[in-house]
Amino acid sequence: MDLLRRGFPKVPAASWDKGLERWMTSPAHASGDEPIGYLLPVGNRYAGVALTAVSWGDDPTKGQADRVRRVNLASWYIEPEQRLKLPILLRQMLHDPKAAYYDLTPSPEVRPILEKLGFVPLNDGVLLVNLAMAALRPPNGATVRVLDGDAAGGWLSERTIVDHVDYGCRALQIGDEAGWTTVLMKPARVKGLPLVELIACEDDAVVLRHIGALARRLLRMGYVGLLLDMPLDGEGFAKRPGAGLTYLPMPNRRRRYAKNARPT
Repeated sequence: MDLLRRGFPKVPAASWDKGLERWMTSPAHASGDEPIGYLLPVGNRYAGVALTAVSWGDDPTKGQADRVRRVNLASWYIEPEQRLKLPILLRQMLHDPKAAYYDLTPSPEVRPILEKLGFVPLNDGVLLVNLAMAALRPPNGATVRVLDGDAAGGWLSERTIVDHVDYGCRALQIGDEAGWTTVLMKPARVKGLPLVELIACEDDAVVLRHIGALARRLLRMGYVGLLLDMPLDGEGFAKRPGAGLTYLPMPNRRRRYAKNARPT
């Protein structure tokens, strides 16, 4: 815990306590088969720590043999004078060649290291969508409702929804003639403006198709902007159902990386 506090001084100790407790009771970690992280020993002490969140996905229709072990490199820190020993810690974290690894919040300094280890970017930055302008678009017959874990989450388990809501995320569902699509969003701030960032969605085309209805709901919840991934192909966003939206490109911001990721 001391290493985490030194590496992330802005995170309150109570947040680490609560987070680690939930981590250890999550389905993948509760049995003790999956570690919640790794330590870097130096002499008779530890000089580095890495937390890893493991999941096996939420799709109950897939057989056990087809399920993919997903490992999120959540938080890691090494004492500055021991940084040359980083490969030792990384080998521990990336020991399973069949697993899909993710780093969803890498710092600019860490990104080159990830790329050398075979990680590839999942996005080229983010797009800040103006919700007031997006709300002028027609709802296309869509309904948007807020989830708190009591309603069925579709492709996401109830536990996943509850955990994210407990961490301060917002869970919503967009309903149309095809059914309900679950989305997870994380509150964020850019220059003091209250925003939400799309962090998980079964089909982001549904979000863009019904952005008018979603924007009106988010405005009522107190948000003024929505952060969406900027596609790696640069012009890809203009070809999607959300073409014509008013947005601000923010390249290289909030870039996410993955290794061995499989489409879901």
